[in-house]
Amino acid sequence: MPFEIKENNTGYLIPFNISDIPFTPKRCFFVTNNNLGDTRGNHAHINESHFLICLGGKIKLIKENKDGVEEIILTKGQTLHQKELEWMQLEYIENNSSILVFADELYTEENYIREYKKFKEIVCF
Repeated sequence: MPFEIKENNTGYLIPFNISDIPFTPKRCFFVTNNNLGDTRGNHAHINESHFLICLGGKIKLIKENKDGVEEIILTKGQTLHQKELEWMQLEYIENNSSILVFADELYTEENYIREYKKFKEIVCF
């Protein structure tokens, strides 16, 4: 779901209502100041959803779940709902791309699946 972008000569504004997020957020974080080709993510969550909003630049997302693999390009104002048990890799395909992430759970390392082989076992590929 893309958000409306209001742009003028002083920059751009992306307004949205918290109710647009498909869950009640418990935390949020920014990922910014990335270089072309940087990758992040490479993990899944056992019991956590994320709502990603691209604030600027271009980010390629490779999302994998029990239904297969999907490649998505996010640009400013575009969003993605990452659900539990979805492996996600983010590749920054423009310098200084930024993303804002809302999560429905507080951070706990135990909620992360960081080994791809373990992810495949859990989701029964």
